[in-house]
Amino acid sequence: MRSSSAVPSLETSARREEREWQRLCDKYLPVRPRGSIWRYSRKRKRNDPTQGWKIHASATVLSACEIFRLVAPYLKKRDTLFKATKSLTELDKLNAGIFYRFSQVGKLITIYPESTESAVVMADEVRALTAGQPAPMVPYDNPLQANSGVYYRYGGFSKLDVIFRNNKVPAISRSDGKLVRDLRRPGVAVPPWLTDPFQPMHCRAAREALTPLETTFSN
Repeated sequence: MRSSSAVPSLETSARREEREWQRLCDKYLPVRPRGSIWRYSRKRKRNDPTQGWKIHASATVLSACEIFRLVAPYLKKRDTLFKATKSLTELDKLNAGIFYRFSQVGKLITIYPESTESAVVMADEVRALTAGQPAPMVPYDNPLQANSGVYYRYGGFSKLDVIFRNNKVPAISRSDGKLVRDLRRPGVAVPPWLTDPFQPMHCRAAREALTPLETTFSN
């Protein structure tokens, strides 16, 4: 028969983990935009790219503090812009897939590398640092490797919207400068005009032909 003290013990553990998460956020994520579920490592710099390869380190509420302790010092040393949820409560809601968009599941840490080359290096470093840690799958991102909690996709780093069917939607610039929707759907983590730099042995040739899901816009 389970002791009635088990529930208070779980609640105590959850409060302890939340306190630790707040301590880590105060140390590594000082920027707190009003009304956002995210905290950032620093403010954007003028020369930061506006789009590129996003790296996501996935975690559960049970592994979040440990993964963050492993990854945050490395990212801070590189002065790389990154963000994470402002609380473990928000991460729990994120991973539920019903409070925020399903595409956000698992995204404990989002990293914004300054170049394709640095993205490849950092993704592999973060994979090595977090090896063996429990982590949910990130929908619509590509996994760096099998059984890895590190995922990637190409997308916008700063807010850029276009009007599509009378709604504002996120956008990115194609290689020819045309604006297209920044999609969060299966099979579009790597845009068709780019080659996947994380999978050199299986990369597909860049192509200019657009799929029916893509639409060209102007500002």
